Amino acid sequence: MLTDQAKRLEDLIGELAKRRDLWRRTEDDARASGAPAPVLDRVQESLAALSATQKSVEKRRAEMLAMQDKVTRELALVDDAVSRLTAYRQQTVGKILVRDSHPVWAMDLSGRTRGRLVAHVRDEFQSDARDLRDYAVENGPRLALHLMVFLVLAALFRSGRSRARRIVEQEATLEQATRVFQLPYSSAFLLAALMTGWIQPALPEMGRQAISLIALVPVLRVVRAYMHPGFVAGLYAFAGFFVTDRIRFFCSPSPVLEQLLFLGEMSAGCLLMAWVLRPARLGKVELSEAAVVALRRIGIAARILFAAFAVALVTGACGFMQLGRLLGGGALSAVYGALGLYASVRASQGLVAYGLRTRALRRLRMVEFSRELIERRMNRVLVLAAVLTWFALVLSRLELAVPTLALVESILAIPIAPGTELSLTFGKVLAFAVTVYVAWLLSRFVRFALHEDVLPRLSLARGVDYAVTTILTYVVLIGGFLVALGALGLDLNRASLLAGALGVGVGFGLQNVVNNFVSGLILLLERPMQVGDTVQIGDLTGVVTRIGIRSSTLRTGQGSEVIVPNGIFISERVTNWTLSDQMRRIDLSLGVGYGADPERVLAILVEVAQAHPNVLPLPAPTALLRGFGQSTLDFQLSAWTNQPEGWVQVRSELGISILRRLQAEGIEIPYPQQDVHVRTLPKA
Repeated sequence: MLTDQAKRLEDLIGELAKRRDLWRRTEDDARASGAPAPVLDRVQESLAALSATQKSVEKRRAEMLAMQDKVTRELALVDDAVSRLTAYRQQTVGKILVRDSHPVWAMDLSGRTRGRLVAHVRDEFQSDARDLRDYAVENGPRLALHLMVFLVLAALFRSGRSRARRIVEQEATLEQATRVFQLPYSSAFLLAALMTGWIQPALPEMGRQAISLIALVPVLRVVRAYMHPGFVAGLYAFAGFFVTDRIRFFCSPSPVLEQLLFLGEMSAGCLLMAWVLRPARLGKVELSEAAVVALRRIGIAARILFAAFAVALVTGACGFMQLGRLLGGGALSAVYGALGLYASVRASQGLVAYGLRTRALRRLRMVEFSRELIERRMNRVLVLAAVLTWFALVLSRLELAVPTLALVESILAIPIAPGTELSLTFGKVLAFAVTVYVAWLLSRFVRFALHEDVLPRLSLARGVDYAVTTILTYVVLIGGFLVALGALGLDLNRASLLAGALGVGVGFGLQNVVNNFVSGLILLLERPMQVGDTVQIGDLTGVVTRIGIRSSTLRTGQGSEVIVPNGIFISERVTNWTLSDQMRRIDLSLGVGYGADPERVLAILVEVAQAHPNVLPLPAPTALLRGFGQSTLDFQLSAWTNQPEGWVQVRSELGISILRRLQAEGIEIPYPQQDVHVRTLPKA
C-alpha cells in the first residue's frame, strides 16, 4: 500500500515537472513575442503555483519514503523475531530427550523455596492480568463486538426453543439435532468462543485461557446431552483434568509447582483410563448397537491415552519434562479439542436444522424440495472442518505443525518436468486439480440453484431453462479451467497464441468435434428440439433425454439409449413430433365386405374413437372411405392423442375395439380370396 502511494506521488512529481517545462517555454515565447504584461503575470502565477505544488508533493513523498523505511525496519524486526522464535521452538523440540528439570527425588521443597515459588507465580499472574487489562482498554470495540455476537446467538437459540419443539413433533428424527436449543446460552457461548481467533486475534494468552475455562461448562452441558449416562463420570473427570491443566498453566513460571501438578495429572489420568478399561464396569452398562461401536472406539482411544499418560508420568518424574509435556499434554489437548469441537459441531448442526426450516428459507424452492440433501451436505462440511481443525490442534500441540508444513511445502515444490520452460511442480498440478474440482462443484451448485429455485419462478418458454442452465454450467467450467491454467503457471496470453497456432493444424483432424460443438450451441440457442421431445431421424425414433455440448441422447421405445452427434441434428432432416405440442395423429386403415353399409361403418369408427379415453375430442376423430379394393371397401380412421410416447398402444387398443364392434354388428372383414379352377386332362 505504501509502495503504491509512493509510486503515485512519483508519477505526480513527473507530471508536474513536465507542466513546469511547458509553462517555462510558454513564458519564453511570450516574452519573445512581446506579450502584454497581464499575460506574463498569468504565466508567472501558474509557474509559482506549479512550483508550490511540486514542493508540497515532494515533501509528502519524503514523508512517505520515511514511513516506508520505518515500516521496512519494523518488518525486519518482526521477521527476525519470528525466525528466532522458530529456531527456539525447533531447538526445544530437538532437546526433548534432554533432562530439563530435577527428578522427583531431587526436588527442593523447603519452606523458603515454596514461599519464593508462590511469590514468583503471583508476580507473573499480576503481570499477565495487567496485560489483559491494557488489552481490554485498547480493544474495547472488539470486546463489545464479541459480546454482541454472543448475545445475538443466545437470542437466536432462545427464540428457537419453542420452534424446535414443534419441529421435533413434525420430524421425530430431528430430536438429537435440536437438543442444543434446550441449552441456548451454552450453545451460544460455544459458537462465540470459536470466533475468538477472528474477532480478537491479539488477545493475550491469559484471556484465551480464561475463555477456555468459562467454555468448559457449556462444553460439559452440550456433550452430556448427547452422551450415554454410563460415560458421564469419565466426562466430568476430563473436566477436572482440564481445570488442573489451566491451573498448571498459571503456575508455569514456577517449574517445581508445574512439575508436581503435571505428575498429579498423569497419575490421575492413568487411574481414570484403567477404570474406563475395566471389563466389570463396562458389563454393567446397557448399550445399543451404535453405542457398542462407539464403545470400541473409546476403548482404543483409552488404551492410547493410558500409554501416553504412563510414559509422560515416568519421563516427568525422571526430570524429562519437555518430553512429558509433549506426550501427556498433547494427549490431554487432543481430548479437550475433541470434546470442544464435538459440542460446537452439535450446536452448529442444530442451527442448520433450525435455519433450513425457518419461514425465510422455506420460501426457497431448493430448500423446500431438497432440504434433507442440503442439510446432509452442510453437516458433512461441518464434520470435515472439525476433523481438520482437530488435526491442526494436535499437530500444533505436539510441535509438529511447523515441520509438517515445511514437509508439505517441500513436497509441493518438487519439479515434475525440470529443465522445461513451463516449470511444473506438484504444488501447481495440485492447485490445477483443486481449481478444476472447485469449478465442477460450483457448476453443480449453479445448475442446482437455477433448476430448483431461479428458473421455475420465471415465465420462460419450454426448453429455455434447460438451455440457460447448460450454457451457464459450461461457462463456469470453462472459466474454472482458465483459472486452473493460471494456477498451473501457464501464461494465458502465450496460451492463446499457442492455441491459435495449433488451432489450424488440429482443426483438420478435429473437424467433426468442432462441428458437433458448434451444432450443440445451435441446438441450445435455437431450440429446434428440447429435452422430452419425441424426434425421428431416418429410421431412429426416440425421446430426447439429454442435449450435450458435443452429442445428445435419445431413448428408443426398446429401452436403448442412442448417442447421436449434434451435427446430425443440424445437417440431416429431423422430425420433431412434439416441438409445438404433445399431440399426434393416429391413422388406422381397414377394409370391410361390399355387403356392409358404408355410412354405418363410418359411424362405428367415429364412435369407437370418441369412446377411447386417450383420444382427444378436438380435433375430432374422422373416418373416410378411401377407395374400393378387389374384395373390400377401404376405410381410414384418423384420431388425435396427447400421448406422444404411447400412441402405438392407443392405436392397438383402437384396432381391438373396432374389430369387436364390427363383429358385434355382424360386419364382415373379408380376407383376400382367389378361385382356383382345376381342369383334369384327358387320359392319353
